[in-house]
Amino acid sequence: MTSQWVAEAKKGDAQAFSKLVEQHYRGVYGLAYSAVGDWHAAEDIAQETFLVAWANLSKLKSASAFVTWLRRITRNLAMSWHRSTAYRDTLKDRYRHAVSVDNPLAAASAALERAEAQTNIRTAIQSLPLRLREVVVLYYLEEQSVREVAQTLGLGGEAVKKRLQRARLRLRTHFEQHWKEEMESERRR
Repeated sequence: MTSQWVAEAKKGDAQAFSKLVEQHYRGVYGLAYSAVGDWHAAEDIAQETFLVAWANLSKLKSASAFVTWLRRITRNLAMSWHRSTAYRDTLKDRYRHAVSVDNPLAAASAALERAEAQTNIRTAIQSLPLRLREVVVLYYLEEQSVREVAQTLGLGGEAVKKRLQRARLRLRTHFEQHWKEEMESERRR
């Protein structure tokens, strides 16, 4: 169906292109998030990916290469985002939010704990190699099936399962090390 919609969209059919967006948005968004680790930036990158795709659809030689082409656009935009000032501004905003004194003490403490837990999870996911990070984000955070992840990344189902297995092992090791360091730090106090 994708190839048919691509062919129609190349002729200027906006409805066919909107079907492509509906079909591939979650995968593109998940891929963007796995690359940048920021929900809002991933949303911007996903939207920009489809704008770039629409504007350059005539350059796509083969309709069957659409998904691969879309992934490449997403990855390129994610790399550009990392080089941008938006990335640095996002880091500054996170810091400002974490040290905000406008909240009552208890709420601030709880917010900091939540932010620290989220940061630990993001850090662990971001520490994974890109090929493992992509499957983790698509499968766990975007809640795609193994088949959908395989389709999004152009892999076989067994390859996705193997990458998920490797990613879980690395994440477990990461958190075990993190907790061990925390326990040792607490013991020294």
